[in-house]
Amino acid sequence: MYIKKTNGFTLIRFAGLFLFTLSAALNVISTDLVDFYSEANRCDYLVITPRIFSDVSKELVNYRNQNTLDDVEEAHQIILEDLPGYNLQEAPDSLIRNALQWAWEKWTVKPRYVVLIGDDSARIAPEDSIYKSHGPMPTHITGRFRMVDVGNGEFYKDSVLEYGDYWYKMDDTNTFAIGRIPCENSQQLSLYIDKVIRYERTEAGLWRNRVLFFADDSVKETYPDLLGHELLVGA
Repeated sequence: MYIKKTNGFTLIRFAGLFLFTLSAALNVISTDLVDFYSEANRCDYLVITPRIFSDVSKELVNYRNQNTLDDVEEAHQIILEDLPGYNLQEAPDSLIRNALQWAWEKWTVKPRYVVLIGDDSARIAPEDSIYKSHGPMPTHITGRFRMVDVGNGEFYKDSVLEYGDYWYKMDDTNTFAIGRIPCENSQQLSLYIDKVIRYERTEAGLWRNRVLFFADDSVKETYPDLLGHELLVGA
């Protein structure tokens, strides 16, 4: 059972049935979180966005709050640059990680869905020659070197970058799902949100059975790739 409020009515889902009750005194859900570090926060769908995308990302937040057919209780967004400590010494990826950990442990309604807005890139920091995030929405970047065999006993050193939003989850004790909309500008973000809304509002049909899966084992032969294995054996 879940209860969701919109501007005009309350939707109650119980035992697969939808019951509507009119309400004239419902509060409009604020898009932006006023104080991220308030234990009273109620937000199970959290959007983290850089300021340059904040006006457009509100469309996604508002849609989640108005959509009566999903299981989202309250959606909000926080602007990355407004997180306390953003301009201090702490790296942006560590700032996001620590903020999510705090929200998971302290908020009244904990985040179950986290959406990062914006793409990322990497550059070598001149002060320490370490790869660091250089995009609008940081991810955790790990840089390493490998020796590539070019034949005839010759090798050259190649750098490998690994981008990982999974790093923000810390461990399996916090069970929120995390994803990213890798837009590079507001036009791309608006188009993406429009596609999401159109997809969810389109009546299901046979076209949804046409699915193509790609699977890879990121750690190679260390752990089994369950999705890839199930597809191969026809499970």
